[in-house]
Amino acid sequence: MSISKTITALTLDPDNCFERDLRNAHISNVTLCPTATAEQLCATVSREPVDLVLLHFELPDGMNGIELLNEVHKLRPDIRALLLAPHLSDEQFRLAANSPLVQLMETPITSGKWDYYVARMLEGRQPAPKPLKVKYVDELRNDESGRLDAKKAGGVFGLPVTTIAG
Repeated sequence: MSISKTITALTLDPDNCFERDLRNAHISNVTLCPTATAEQLCATVSREPVDLVLLHFELPDGMNGIELLNEVHKLRPDIRALLLAPHLSDEQFRLAANSPLVQLMETPITSGKWDYYVARMLEGRQPAPKPLKVKYVDELRNDESGRLDAKKAGGVFGLPVTTIAG
């Protein structure tokens, strides 16, 4: 599925990396509004109509994208953001989990990834949930009987024992 409307994306992109990456991925349905500093981005977001803030997770001057978005959301609580990183860690997912308006995407940018995340953000659809941690069935067995242990299984899936045993 391709995004048909042109999207206006505000970026903190002093080196114009996003423009190059989007061009290389043949993505033409985005108008970039680059800013050179975090202060300039915050000033722009408060006065300009934008659909999306597009940031790298790691930013210049030791700030990260989540910290900058916290400042942006004070000015525009409704603004959606896409944070990019070459390799996303569990810690980065935890930081982003507190905001339903933030999506994380691993670089490089591709047209498929772009369409997937932007469609979900702008159309309000939720992304697929992060996969559950998989445990080997043997680790969930009761040591004495060999049957599955409801308490262990409940702990893995975050469910009460009564739900598992019922």
